[in-house]
Amino acid sequence: KFIRNGPDIKYIALISEDEARKGCTVDVPTLDGDTIPLVVNMRMAFNVKIFPDRGLPVGGDLRNRGNLIVKFRVLDNCYVGKFERFEFLNSKKF
Repeated sequence: KFIRNGPDIKYIALISEDEARKGCTVDVPTLDGDTIPLVVNMRMAFNVKIFPDRGLPVGGDLRNRGNLIVKFRVLDNCYVGKFERFEFLNSKKF
């Protein structure tokens, strides 16, 4: 889920081309178990969103934390469809 970089953590949100073009909401998970709803549009899909003080504690001090850095990976619509189909076939729902 997360990639650690010192006290900062990175999260890569996967979105389709359609979602990037039309806009969507991504639920970004946090270390605390919460989610942060993040509205994504085409301009934002190729940028990075930083949430200060949502990363790991610095030096064991819970009041001083690193950042949560969200990057977006825009996937080709064909790939997303195949991925979803693969997930469905390998789930218990099938």
